[in-house]
Amino acid sequence: MHLAIHTIRAAVRTALSEDHADDDVTTQWSVPSHVHVEAAMIAKQAGRVAGLPLAEGVYDAIDPSVTVRPAVADGDQVRPGQALAWISGPARSIITGERAALDFVQRMSGIATLTSAFVTAIGNHDVKLLDTRKTAPGLRALDEYAMTCGGGTNHRLDPRAMVLPKENHLAVEVEVTTLAEAYEAMDGQVD
Repeated sequence: MHLAIHTIRAAVRTALSEDHADDDVTTQWSVPSHVHVEAAMIAKQAGRVAGLPLAEGVYDAIDPSVTVRPAVADGDQVRPGQALAWISGPARSIITGERAALDFVQRMSGIATLTSAFVTAIGNHDVKLLDTRKTAPGLRALDEYAMTCGGGTNHRLDPRAMVLPKENHLAVEVEVTTLAEAYEAMDGQVD
């Protein structure tokens, strides 16, 4: 699975709006506009990486002059202290996007890392680890992408993908208001 550019842009737009990134008063007050820096995104613990395209998307949206150079690829195993990406450009822009970029990479890497642990536990058995649609609203595509970065398999991305009858599709309840309606429901084999 890959992340479509419109999915990345929509998620980034929401994150930056929620964070009021266009009005980072502390950064504007404390960081001179002319300062350029190079920053590193570093893994704090071992795990499987996911979400680097979102980090790039954050900086594309904030300031296209910021350069993000991934040091690893989504799906790679990393160790503590390992660089995930190098980010260079105006300090204000880098600091303004830092929280959203890190939040995406942390959440998605957490999903990929846990998925990888389950895939490892499965071992060489002829079994696939499948995901569900039980994801955070608005983040399904990101969560399911992260799951594939950990070695899992997407089951169905949405209800259009396949027929999958579940208990709520099979159980039938009927509410009646008259005795005649009750007899009609019983004739229809309704519990």
